Amino acid sequence: MEMREEIHVLKRELAKAVELAADSEAKYKACVLDPVPVPVHSAELAQLRDDVARTKAALHDATHCVVCMDRPRERMLMPCSHFAFCTPCVADVKHCPLCNQAPTGHLRVYNS
Repeated sequence: MEMREEIHVLKRELAKAVELAADSEAKYKACVLDPVPVPVHSAELAQLRDDVARTKAALHDATHCVVCMDRPRERMLMPCSHFAFCTPCVADVKHCPLCNQAPTGHLRVYNS
C-alpha cells in the first residue's frame, strides 16, 4: 500500500505543478503587450518635415555670414556691433548690410 499512496501523492503534486505552470503562463501572456501600430498621418509627417527644414534653415541663417552664407560668423563690426560676418568677408564690407553704418573696425568673437 505504501507504493500506491506514494503514486497518489506524486500524481497530486504533478497536477498542482501543471496547474501552477498553466497559471504562470496565463499571467505571463497577460503581461506581454502586443506591439501597437502607430498610424502614420502623412499630412502631419509632411508638416513635421517642413518644420524641421525651416528650423535648420533658420539656424543656418543665424549662424553663418550674411555676405557669403557659407562660413560661420566670427566677426563683429564696430561701432554698430552687428555680429554677422566671417573673416574673409568682413574685410570687404564698406557699409554694414544690416544698418548701413560705415564700420570703423571689427572684432573677432569667440564662441565657447
